[in-house]
Amino acid sequence: MKRPVGVIIIGVLLLVQGVALALLTIPLLALQGVNIFGALSADLAQPLRQLRIGDWLALGVVALIAVGSVVASIGMLRLRPWAWLIAMILQAVTLVELLFAYFAGQPNYLSMLLGAGIVLYLNTRSVRQAFELAQRRAGFGTTGTPTSARTRDEAREPGRRPTLAPQ
Repeated sequence: MKRPVGVIIIGVLLLVQGVALALLTIPLLALQGVNIFGALSADLAQPLRQLRIGDWLALGVVALIAVGSVVASIGMLRLRPWAWLIAMILQAVTLVELLFAYFAGQPNYLSMLLGAGIVLYLNTRSVRQAFELAQRRAGFGTTGTPTSARTRDEAREPGRRPTLAPQ
């Protein structure tokens, strides 16, 4: 099956988002790790000491979003059934985190726009159909539960009663 253009766009946007967030967060987390062992000079360690525990927790959440975005991007581009759900969850967490940052006086309008754009693209008809088809091919029904041959047969012939004898 050919990937819809929307899926490719979402995959690339998620990859860009994940890489950008990783480039922003992972160096700070690494510096803090080095600082814990006292290996940083005083002039480099001073700005790190000014960050509160809430700042570090937010940074950890953003780092997890970065990793999740890269994983969801790969799943999107490979049309994995779980990728749509992971991408939606990540965008929900991202937008909530950005909302907190907005009310804290640190708005990031570009990230808000990117997150909202990804959510809108994820909900387009062509993208939803692509992942529903991928889900059916993977052996999952529209509810997300595996379908057995018996369940599929019952769905095709609703009036037929199941028998225990092999046919």
